[in-house]
Amino acid sequence: MKAQDLKGKTIAFAGSGGLDSCTITRWLMDQGVNVICFTADLGQPDEEDIDAIQQRMKLAGAVDFVLLPCRERSLILGLVSSNRKRAMRDATGIPLELLVVCWRKP
Repeated sequence: MKAQDLKGKTIAFAGSGGLDSCTITRWLMDQGVNVICFTADLGQPDEEDIDAIQQRMKLAGAVDFVLLPCRERSLILGLVSSNRKRAMRDATGIPLELLVVCWRKP
């Protein structure tokens, strides 16, 4: 799949709010793709201000931001491997994986 195939569409993006997430969000927006960023609040020790993630993603061009409150829930995290030959690649050329986040109430 190419970014031009998504032009004018809205996609959900699981992002951390770091440099890679902000870079690919800006790149997709520049290609005409609307990005909604989803971030799971897992109590990341390296993120002192969880609200700063929303600010960074919005500055990068995300049309909306959803913070998933996952600190107090049982989580199942998994990666669905993509076929390397057909893998969608981000701006750095690294094959993207699909992050699956599911939770249930305790």
